[in-house]
Amino acid sequence: MQDILLQYSDIIQSYDILQNEITESSRKFKIKITFINLTKLEGSEFIFPEKRNYSFQWMNEDNSLIIRWDNAEHHRNLDNFPHHKHISNNEQVESSIEITLNEVLWYIKNELLS
Repeated sequence: MQDILLQYSDIIQSYDILQNEITESSRKFKIKITFINLTKLEGSEFIFPEKRNYSFQWMNEDNSLIIRWDNAEHHRNLDNFPHHKHISNNEQVESSIEITLNEVLWYIKNELLS
């Protein structure tokens, strides 16, 4: 995880790894990141045999939603089910290709630097 965060040190102001557990059959992590523009990302991922759950929520300074990526099994009509993103306070839901912490950070970096 440290390697991924280091790749994005140009946009990360600070971070807290709240959980990072790896066993033979599972991985769990929770993280909070503050970016250089004071937006925040809260993320978690739980990987078990044959199951993976994740949620990454990017928020403004006032905790209002920018985008939340997750794989909760709803929105079955989307192309990349169950991977989807909620944009701007859940008003818009789209299929998502960003499904890992690295991909989400890459997306945020492109948004921040554009």
